Amino acid sequence: SYVEFALSSAISVTPEWLEAVIKTYIDENLQVKTIYKPASEIVVQFPYIAKFTQPDEQVRMIQIGDFPPAPCGGTHVGSLADMQVTIG
Repeated sequence: SYVEFALSSAISVTPEWLEAVIKTYIDENLQVKTIYKPASEIVVQFPYIAKFTQPDEQVRMIQIGDFPPAPCGGTHVGSLADMQVTIG
């Protein structure tokens, strides 16, 4: 698997800086939690959810450490220590 970032052209970062930041989070071994919320609660923050769910449907979300939770439609690691990073 891989993660693809779409950075704004207004943000100027180097691949080396980005890799260092990501490795810092991996070294912190942040835990990945799975939570469920009704689609009606999260559609305001994530409007695209409305296309794929019913208002009373439970949507699986993940939360990494103290970062805000986000909808998750796939598989994910149990903690960031399970990851590697290569920017290239």
